Amino acid sequence: MTKIVHNLVLAGFKNLSSEEKTDLAELLVNSEDEVVIATILTALKLSEQELRGEDLAIFVQVLLAKRTLTIEPSLPAIDICGTGGDGKDYFNISTTSAIILAAMADGRYQIIKHGNVGSNGRGASDVLRELGYELGLSVAKHQENLEKAGLTFAHAPSFYPFLKFIGGVRKKLPFRTIFNLLGPILTPAKCINLLGVSNAALVPLYQSYFDIESPSSAVIASSDGCDEIVTVPFAFSSAAFKDSRVNFISEALATKYDKLASLAPNLVCSSLQQSKEALLGVLGQDEEWSFHRDIVTWNVAVARYVIDMHLDSGTREQSNDLLTFTRAVLRNQEIALEVIKSGKAKEILQAIT
Repeated sequence: MTKIVHNLVLAGFKNLSSEEKTDLAELLVNSEDEVVIATILTALKLSEQELRGEDLAIFVQVLLAKRTLTIEPSLPAIDICGTGGDGKDYFNISTTSAIILAAMADGRYQIIKHGNVGSNGRGASDVLRELGYELGLSVAKHQENLEKAGLTFAHAPSFYPFLKFIGGVRKKLPFRTIFNLLGPILTPAKCINLLGVSNAALVPLYQSYFDIESPSSAVIASSDGCDEIVTVPFAFSSAAFKDSRVNFISEALATKYDKLASLAPNLVCSSLQQSKEALLGVLGQDEEWSFHRDIVTWNVAVARYVIDMHLDSGTREQSNDLLTFTRAVLRNQEIALEVIKSGKAKEILQAIT
């Protein structure tokens, strides 16, 4: 066992220097010794409450340096991704949201949605493959998708194949590891993030990371423990948002969404086919009200607010207070519903599958 692992076990992660933390990240990523990997992951789990944004940044930089493929968007880009781990078995809300958000772009931004297969067999990659999307695309094909549709889906293992060995060790451990924290922010391109977390206690950690690496990014957490917005109030945090560091949006929006909590069980899907049908149902052009569609367009509206903040940050002073946020989100949801009913969202999906 190396000296750095001994230091980690004996002194604890927070007592390591930045250089030692970088060396540890390098060892974790490059080791082919299952015992070393398991020891590091276990020790990091015990130190999880001590992690800070700069610690995540160290691990991310080491992992990005080993990334085998990189997508180069031609416009400002955003990724909508969740940490998973909420145990809700809801249909693919962020994947559906990405399609609609792309339909709203009007050539102003692009979407790079990254994801993976799910432990329940119904992750983003699972449902996209079921819809006819080819996983493991070349960079050229990703670029083609971005140019013709403003959207591409990046299957995470295609960009980080070296993590397969570590994945085998992780499966033998009875707990979620640091890679569950890192995965959602390992976007295979330079872009901002709307990151959903299933545990609101993680919002400050991710926000401190984005303060360093991506100030225009934002973190959300639903009050029901979902890593997407399903119930009100919910946490919204962004360095670009002026009201406060973490805001629990309540009265102004709860009047419109006061029924969400009781309807949330309707979002559960027990099969891949149901997940696929739910996604296609949201993109359908019928006029009938749909709870699934309401939830998705709600997430789309917040994502559009985040990308608009980013696009406007260099041109004018934006009033990013709670009232502005509320008005913008409600307006954005109406736009999202319009692109669905026009068939434009469905056309985006058809263009890439």
